[in-house]
Parts: sequence; structure tokens; C-alpha cells
Amino acid sequence: MNNFPASCYQGPLIDSHLHIPQLPDDVVGSPDLDYVPYRGVDSDKYDTIAAEQRPLLGTTMNIDRIACMLKNEGSVKAFAFFPVFPEITSPAIEVVSKVKAQYPDLFVPFIQASANGVSTLEGSILDVMLQVEPGLFAGFGEVGDSPTEPINPPPDSEIYTGDFEVVREHDIMVYFHPGVGHQENLERALEQFSDVTFLIHGDFIYPYMEGIMQRHDNVYFTFNDIFADLIETLRFGERDTFMADMRDNWDNLLDTAVVQYKSLIEARPDRYMWGTDRGDIVWGYEEEVGQLLAEFGRAFIGRLDPAVQDRVAYKNAEFLANKFGGS
Repeated sequence: MNNFPASCYQGPLIDSHLHIPQLPDDVVGSPDLDYVPYRGVDSDKYDTIAAEQRPLLGTTMNIDRIACMLKNEGSVKAFAFFPVFPEITSPAIEVVSKVKAQYPDLFVPFIQASANGVSTLEGSILDVMLQVEPGLFAGFGEVGDSPTEPINPPPDSEIYTGDFEVVREHDIMVYFHPGVGHQENLERALEQFSDVTFLIHGDFIYPYMEGIMQRHDNVYFTFNDIFADLIETLRFGERDTFMADMRDNWDNLLDTAVVQYKSLIEARPDRYMWGTDRGDIVWGYEEEVGQLLAEFGRAFIGRLDPAVQDRVAYKNAEFLANKFGGS
């Protein structure tokens, strides 16, 4: 792990938002040459990513590299979203099982399941997936507003309430990304499923989080957008541009993040967690990039009241991992 400046938080980190690449489309059988992928709001941007920079597990990226990245930046765990689709349920879940066996303490696995152009799938299908290896998954998600799917139902829609019924039966968490204007829908879901733990993130929803947390004690929030002006570069841009822009704008980005989040976090330090939301592009998994993201996260956490720093850095996530952690 790097030596970080003295002003930074120096302790352990848990990344509460890490995307694991999906398996290649041709992992089972021959590819469907007639398949036309569904188009989301950012699909054109994803199309600009060169083939060698598109994360695919076992080809352009592997679990060992991701594990090495986490360890080098000082992340002791990661809430990891593993894509699982109906067409490749068994091989996808087998991957998760092998990862947990190889790295039992590093990855907290979430099942990220979707189908048919929707950012989720029916509860009955989710239930079948979860029964392939009971106890493997600690959570369901990330689901919700998706840049790659054209249909993004609100969190209190029938398809999601069906999912949440299954989540409750399996005693796992939900990681949800609310869409614009869906804050009231989210609150209805939180009320209806008050015994389900929800993890939330998103630049749209954060201004509403204090009120939401005041009214609902089953919701947590990941602050991964603390370098908001550069998020699109991390997702679709060039590595060197991202790293240079981070360094050049470091103080301004940090000051903006402090104004945006410091008072919210210090008011409810047991409900916020650090995360990175990596996974759109291969270079985002590079160790040097991970160390930069961790350093910025540590710099931000270092601006908080020392009494709350370890909670948002890792203890809140650790509590959830221990409560729901897969076998």
C-alpha cells in the first residue's frame, strides 16, 4: 500500500461499490449473430470504448488483477457486483463461487441480475438464481437507474417489489441507484420493505438523503461521486487524461466534495460509506488508478471529524458485510 500524505485518513478502506466485469457473450455455446442489444442513455458512449478497454472477465480482465488492485490501495474488502443473466446463470454463479473460495475475505458478492432491456428481472427468476448456491450472495444489485438499459422502473414498481420480496426471503441487502424524480418512490419502497437493508448511491438522490434517513433507518448511502466533474472521464475517457485532471484539480474537487457531503456525513456517520463505482473501462482497474482513487477518498475522509472517519472508511460497510456476508 502507498504512503499517503499525513492529512489523509490512514486506516483501512472498504470499497462499497465495485463492478465485476461480465463474462463474454460467447461463454456458453455459439454467439447469437441476430441478437440486437438494448440501448440505454449512455450506450453511444460505451460504443466509443475500444474493444481492448471493454472489461470482460477472463479476457480483458481477471479477478486476480482486481484483487491485487484492492490490496495495493488498502481496501480490505469490496462490495462486488457480479453480473448474472438468465442465459448464463450457472456459469456466472460458478464464477462467484470460485472467487469466494479463492478470496473469502476480500469480496462481498452481490448478484447484479437483469434481462430483456430492464435494469432488473422478475422476482421468480431472481429466486431461482439465488437458490443455485444458497448463502453465496450478500446482496442484490446494483439495480435501478441503468445507463445501459432503456427501461428503468421506479423502486416501488411491481417488478422491484417482487424482487424485494425475494430479497427479504433470502435475507440479503439491496444496492439501488434511484432515477431522477424517484425519491418519493424510493421512500414508499423503504416503508413497504422496512425490514430490508437498502444501500443507495447517485448524484440525483443525495440532496434528499438527510430527510430520507431521518424517516427510514434501513438505508445507507455510498459517496462515490466526490470527484463528480471527472466521473465521465473515469467511465469513458483516457487514463492519462483522468489522472492528470485529478491531480490538476485536486484541491477544487476536494473542496467541492467537502461542501457537498461533510455536514451530511457528520450528522449521520453510521449511514455513509466510501466507494468508487469502478467497472466501465479496463484501465479503471489498474493499480495506479486505484491508488489515486483511494488517495482522493482518504483525502476527503481526512477532512471529516476524526471521530467519524473510520466509520465511513470501513466500519459501516464492515458491519453490513458481517451481518449479510455470503458463505
